[in-house]
Amino acid sequence: MQDKGNVIEENVYLKYLLTPQLEEQAPRYFDIMLKINDAHALMLFKQELISRQEAKELLSVSQDIGNRGISGIELSAEREDLYLNLEAHIIQRLGSDIGGKLHIGRSRNDLYAAIQRIKCREELLKVAEIVIDLRETLVGLVEKNIETVIPGYTHMQPAQPITFGHYLAAIGCALKRDFDRLIDSYHRTNLNPLGAGAMAGTGFPIDRTLTGEYLGFDGILKNSLDAVAARDYAADIAYAMTMLLSDIGRMNQDFYYWVTSEFSTLKLPDEFVASSSIMPQKRNPIILEHTICKVSHVLGTLVSIVTTMKGLPYTHTRATGGEVFVLLWKAFQETETTIRWMCGLLEKIEIDRENAFINTRKNFSTATEVADELVRKMGLSFRTAHSIVRRAVFELYSQQKTSEDFTWDLLNRYSLEVLQKPLEGITEEDVRAALDPLENIKRRSVMGGPAPKEVKEQMTELKKQLQQDCERIEQLKNKIKSAQSKMKEQIDRVVNQ
Repeated sequence: MQDKGNVIEENVYLKYLLTPQLEEQAPRYFDIMLKINDAHALMLFKQELISRQEAKELLSVSQDIGNRGISGIELSAEREDLYLNLEAHIIQRLGSDIGGKLHIGRSRNDLYAAIQRIKCREELLKVAEIVIDLRETLVGLVEKNIETVIPGYTHMQPAQPITFGHYLAAIGCALKRDFDRLIDSYHRTNLNPLGAGAMAGTGFPIDRTLTGEYLGFDGILKNSLDAVAARDYAADIAYAMTMLLSDIGRMNQDFYYWVTSEFSTLKLPDEFVASSSIMPQKRNPIILEHTICKVSHVLGTLVSIVTTMKGLPYTHTRATGGEVFVLLWKAFQETETTIRWMCGLLEKIEIDRENAFINTRKNFSTATEVADELVRKMGLSFRTAHSIVRRAVFELYSQQKTSEDFTWDLLNRYSLEVLQKPLEGITEEDVRAALDPLENIKRRSVMGGPAPKEVKEQMTELKKQLQQDCERIEQLKNKIKSAQSKMKEQIDRVVNQ
């Protein structure tokens, strides 16, 4: 690039910021901007700020632009952004006296604030619907695995027996909360900033409620400065998606261990694994690796949004109005695609029931129930029973034996050591029953426990929640559709009369 005196040969601002920004922004915002223009034109007509004929021409040309699509507009970054390009096109077709009236009582600041909120609510509904699909798939898997015994872990060490259905029901509970967070952020997003103008409102007698009704907003951001400054909803959304992918990632981290030959609990379908360029036996679980990492990208978006906003003045800036969203659209895409492939994975994942049961039977995860049985049958305190069983287990560990080698005689020996008396009221059959993984699980019938009857109740609750959440989504979508129908009806009246 040559510097010719004080004139720079190339406009770097135009080349490196405005042009790529317009190319990315135009297809994403085009349809929404037309809808907002229509709502604004209708409102101006209702408030007698423009004539019926002016409204008719503005709405007619808007319909034509929409039918032709964005390719029907000559876009130039020299006009800076999509709105000014669209306004120039409208003025070219209708003249400044009519086309220029569309900007009465508004600013690009409140216009783009509205566009971003509408686009975010669209993406939120899309993600929420896919989360419902994931939850439905999960519940189906719960139903198939109510009595599928697996070891439960704490600190990545065998803890107590549970079922795969119980494990999946736990993930279902987490996904329900994730769904609720998405919907909570939706309601904080779906508020109307139109009418705030640049930041101080307008002297024209506009009707902010009317534009909000036409566009399906839930309410109004009343303070005009807040309306153009607030982008905290974007952080809400990023946080909701971060938690969602974090919960999904934690499940995938468990799967990542369970597909190893050391655990041999789960098997991934061939379509979700990759081989090695050198080792022919490899079945690399790459889908799990990708999924575990996706939360990092979305967390990065959350940090970026908060970091961008934290030091800004509380008003409209290009940082809040533009830079906040640079990564958010990508985060929506990352979240959506991750959930979609997780639906496919859960539909086809396989569990080795026999091997999972054998592992559970051997890894001492049933030892707690032996201590519980001493409490029941001998009236011991749990801490004393724990001490007896712990010593027996440690002896077997030191001999590299498994819980299958646990016997009444061994337990009795440590009863004599700790209590100075033999076992009373407990038989070999009692010990064997306590060590049986499925019997162990069936005894844990406390609310929310892994006993099959409790998991069935959890599954019933998850299904009930799913039904309610499906209805919530439909209500939100129907409200938007109703608003669009109302606006279309009003447009038809103006245009066709």
